Amino acid sequence: MHRWRLVLLVVKCSLYVYGGLQILKSTLSDFNRIRLNSNQEKFEWEQVEVRSQQDAPGPRAKHALVYCKERIYLVGGILSSIEISNDLHVYELASKRWTKLQPKGDPFPPI
Repeated sequence: MHRWRLVLLVVKCSLYVYGGLQILKSTLSDFNRIRLNSNQEKFEWEQVEVRSQQDAPGPRAKHALVYCKERIYLVGGILSSIEISNDLHVYELASKRWTKLQPKGDPFPPI
């Protein structure tokens, strides 16, 4: 499967990928990683374990991922050809769960 407009993030020698666009199809919501251990002869992609899909971000492309204090934050993105989002989600590496955050205020206030 070819994809584009995906987002990459490196956390502790692992490369994480969330979503993106599949050519001639739609936005994706898969969450995968590859361990970048220099001792391995062959790298393999693996699906990141998510214990609950209840608050998972869902399909999107052109979003942002940031790592801070054992958490991966996902912000915004394109959900479909006619819908964009400013939502904020956090993936806890320890609990393996997504949570949708509800920050106060406008994330992109007018200038």
